[in-house]
Amino acid sequence: MELINVLITSIGATGAQNVVKGLKKQTKYNVRIIGCDVTPLNAGALMVDKFYPLPLPGNPTYLDALLNICVLENIKLLIPIMEPELEIVSANIPVFNPFNPCVAEYNSVIVCNDKLKCQEILNTIGIPSPVIYENPTGIKFPAILKQQKGTGSVGIKILENKHDLTIPIPEGYFVQSFIKGAEYTVDCFLSKDYKFFGCVPRIRLATKGGLSTKTATIHHDGLTEFARKIVFNLKLTGASNIQFIENEKNEIYFIEVNPRFGGAYIASMEAGLNSPLFLLNEVMGDPIEYSGFKNLTMLRYWEEKYEYNLV
Repeated sequence: MELINVLITSIGATGAQNVVKGLKKQTKYNVRIIGCDVTPLNAGALMVDKFYPLPLPGNPTYLDALLNICVLENIKLLIPIMEPELEIVSANIPVFNPFNPCVAEYNSVIVCNDKLKCQEILNTIGIPSPVIYENPTGIKFPAILKQQKGTGSVGIKILENKHDLTIPIPEGYFVQSFIKGAEYTVDCFLSKDYKFFGCVPRIRLATKGGLSTKTATIHHDGLTEFARKIVFNLKLTGASNIQFIENEKNEIYFIEVNPRFGGAYIASMEAGLNSPLFLLNEVMGDPIEYSGFKNLTMLRYWEEKYEYNLV
C-alpha cells in the first residue's frame, strides 16, 4: 500500500490534534504524519511520526522553512491550521500545489479572517447577523466588542453598559448587538471540485476559552442551509467551521466563519464527517464516501502525554 506523507502545521493546537485523530481513525490508507509548530514543547509533537520546529509565520524565513519540510518529506497532503499559516499558503499556491494544500483561495481566506468585512459580505446574500454599530452614541446595551481580525474568542468583551465602552473604540475593534440564545457551530467540508458538500451542526453546551468542552451534534435544516450558502458563496474548499446563534424566536444569526479545522471538529468526525479521510480521498483520486452523520454528545477531558528525559 502506498505511503501517504501528511504535514500538519501548528501541531500543538487542538484543531491540529483533531486532524491527527481523524487520520488515525481511518484504515483505508497508509499514512505517515509529520507535524510542525513554532513551539517545540507541545503534546501534538508526541502524537506524530516526526516533528519539525518552525519560525513564527511573521518571520521572513517561514515560507522557505515550511516549503523545505514539504520537499524533504515528500509531502502528499499539507494541512495548515492557524489563520496566519492559511494566509501564507493560500498566497503562495503555485509553490505549494505539488503538496496538495488543504486551503481555500487567498481572497476567501482574507475575507474570513476579517470578521467585519466577512459579515458585511454575507449580509448582501441574505445571511442575517448582529447589528454593527457605526456610531458609539447609538449603541444599545448589552453589546459585544470584537477584534476585526481576532482568532476565535480572543479580544471579545461583553459591554454591559456605557461605562464598559472605551471612547473612541480601540483601533481594530468594532461593536455589534448582543444576541441571547443557543450557540451553534457547523463543521463543513467542500471538495475541491465543488461536487461534494457535507456539514454537521453542533450545539455548544459548554465552552472554556472559546473551545467547546461539551457539544452535541443535531439535525437542523436552517443551520445546514445557511452553512451551505456561506461555504459555496465564499468558495471555502476543504474544512471550515461556522458559528451561529439562534434566539428564542428561532431566528438564526451568523457570528463568524473560520476556513480551517476547528477545535471541536473532532465531534463531527466521530459523527461521520471524517474530513481528513475525505482529503486523502481527493489526493488519491478516489470518490468521497459519506452516508450522513449520527447524533452524539461529546464530553471532553484532559489526556496527558509524556516524554522522558526531554528537559
